[in-house]
Amino acid sequence: MRNIRTVHPGNSLIHILRWLPPRQGSGRAMSDTRHIFRGSKPRYCWLSIFLLLACNVMAQSPHDWLERMDGANEKFNYQGTLVHMCDGTMDIVRIVHRVDHGQVTERMTAQASGGRQIIRSTDKVMCILPDQKKVTVEQRNSSGSPMDSKIANFPSFSNINAQLYDISILGEDQIAERETIILAIHPADSFRFGYRLWLDHRTALPLKFELVDEAGRGLEQGVFTEIEFYESIPAEDVEPTLATDGFEWKRSAVVAIETQDDATADKPPGSGWRVEILPPGFKLTFAQSRLDTVATTTLDQLVYSDGLATISVFIEPEMAESAAVEGASKIGATNAFTTFRNGYLITAMGGVPLETARKAALSVSPR
Repeated sequence: MRNIRTVHPGNSLIHILRWLPPRQGSGRAMSDTRHIFRGSKPRYCWLSIFLLLACNVMAQSPHDWLERMDGANEKFNYQGTLVHMCDGTMDIVRIVHRVDHGQVTERMTAQASGGRQIIRSTDKVMCILPDQKKVTVEQRNSSGSPMDSKIANFPSFSNINAQLYDISILGEDQIAERETIILAIHPADSFRFGYRLWLDHRTALPLKFELVDEAGRGLEQGVFTEIEFYESIPAEDVEPTLATDGFEWKRSAVVAIETQDDATADKPPGSGWRVEILPPGFKLTFAQSRLDTVATTTLDQLVYSDGLATISVFIEPEMAESAAVEGASKIGATNAFTTFRNGYLITAMGGVPLETARKAALSVSPR
């Protein structure tokens, strides 16, 4: 497949050869060989098994690994500690991930910010913010939006366009005392970011990831320092553990009034907005008009994707009390650009370079 290559680690064979017993005596080579095999049968049995397993791991193509990874989240129960680093800050997050008959529930507890907790399930996301004495509950979209396709905010990698990204296997490493294979996903241009992924040999779950720019510079990193897998996890282990007495509760009051999955640029729903300037490969994959029953306003959302990177564009009527500021903003590795036009507030955001988000926001126009 074009742009897919496998780079075998150069040191693996050296490490294997170091396991071999040294030659003894000065006899002929054939005699030495017979001596080695006579006295080391168990050792060579294990070495053969190791070689078979290693060959099987490296024989899988990058796309094989990515397909396995995309399904891993819905297969395995685990608990672990993740260290997240971005913009010079570090946070430690405790994750409990439960799968029950294909339904995923996940509880994440951050060490910073007073122990903030996020509980994600198929149909909703609950955020408990003890430092603000606030709880927010937002219904998740059941319509198949790419933004809700995963429990974690992690993109799908199995549909990567080989014309836009170069994928390679860099080698192997050990993360959280587990063997991993390292994949590199390098963008073909400066309009999108790339990734480096450390996938667990047994489960293909990403135990470490790095978001990188077109020059390979790290922008964001997450790594498990320890992780344990389980046959099952009790439901109570993914329930909130923080007391919320006296907290302000805010529940989502937004309902969908028109939704279109796999949307086409020819027929978007809602008021019919479009983005005129997008990098090569980005297509409209989801569109929705939502009604805020409290503010009685309509919010239009357009989602564009190149198969990996995603740009979300939000269009809503400009409100006099709005605190939005025109220009660029950033949350972690997510870039956003906001502009005002003809009485509307327009924001484009995503895990893409700022210039990509800026051009998208400034090129929004009604059909």
